[in-house]
Amino acid sequence: MKLKSIISKYSIEFFVILFSISVSFYLEKRRALIYKEKLKNESLSKIKQNILFADEDFRYNISIHKDAIESINSLYFRSDSLFNNRMNDSLGYYLHVATNYTTILVDNDEEYETIKNSGLIELIENKKVIELLQNKYSNHKFIKSIEEIILRDMIPEFKDFLSRYTQYDFNKPKHFGVWAGKNYSSKNRIPDYILEKLMDKSQLHKQYVMVVNNQLKRDSIIIEEINKEISFDN
Repeated sequence: MKLKSIISKYSIEFFVILFSISVSFYLEKRRALIYKEKLKNESLSKIKQNILFADEDFRYNISIHKDAIESINSLYFRSDSLFNNRMNDSLGYYLHVATNYTTILVDNDEEYETIKNSGLIELIENKKVIELLQNKYSNHKFIKSIEEIILRDMIPEFKDFLSRYTQYDFNKPKHFGVWAGKNYSSKNRIPDYILEKLMDKSQLHKQYVMVVNNQLKRDSIIIEEINKEISFDN
């Protein structure tokens, strides 16, 4: 009986110790998970703020591309009339805007890359958030490609024409902090090939506006889904 009592006593102590260790491991694992969940939510909150800030830039960029489209249309459909009426200041202004206006997207995706590379993205319960974010930053590459075509293939040729056939008018106010006032100085009308190529550039501006407007709509959905993910954890 004494031996059985001893065995029973130590068995109970063993199971108590084993149980304590198991509980300790569980609590430690639980604390680590809670900490990771906190980091995930903090990253998602930062991503949300980055999107909100970037969307303000996107809206401003859309206005720049729309200005370029309007100036190109004015030149394409009215340049002869403006030239015949000696409205060289209007021709110079439209040429300046049509030629130079574009944007450069500077991606703010560091937080997204962090949550992806750290593995915290695997903790996101709402898989729609993951899908939307992946599509968003993939779409940013397409937006950049439109900007690159405008900068690389369009603007250089127009700048050469602009430097040859326009002159600065320093009596006019600055625009975006630089001298924007220019007068058309050529004795000849704007060549058809320039007008046609400007219209090609206009199509790229229109594509930019369409793609970015669609992204803005998707961004609002991303914000909603991130809010759901964060509120679910809380």
